[in-house]
Amino acid sequence: MQLTRDIKGQARQFAKFASVGVLGFGLYFAIYAGLLRVGVHYLAASWTGWFIALCVAFELNRRLVFRYRGAVLRAFLRSVLVYGLQQMVVIVALWICVERLLLDERLALLMAIPFAVCVSYFGLLLFAFARPASEDKSEDTAA
Repeated sequence: MQLTRDIKGQARQFAKFASVGVLGFGLYFAIYAGLLRVGVHYLAASWTGWFIALCVAFELNRRLVFRYRGAVLRAFLRSVLVYGLQQMVVIVALWICVERLLLDERLALLMAIPFAVCVSYFGLLLFAFARPASEDKSEDTAA
């Protein structure tokens, strides 16, 4: 029974994460496409959209997905590292798709999404919003 509850809890958490991700990606893509439209280079547009979406996604993930009540600055800085790694994965994928495969910049971004999702979910879960071992033990004894 506990395993079933854990799996259902993880599935709910991932569904919330995916919802925040869709919202964040929508914001990111709107900024990215808008900046491309006014002539900004695709890499600069990507970094700008990334930073704005990062701030929104951090707060939504902290409050709604991971329900993290620990040190906010620590979690934010760790989230920046996770999202930085995610963005590097996206930038490399964009560069390969645009410069080597000669794909449209918008299609290239869509192709990078599965890689970005994996990096961000597990990075946030296991690093940015990870609870200290002492907190996990106190929850186990309280249950």
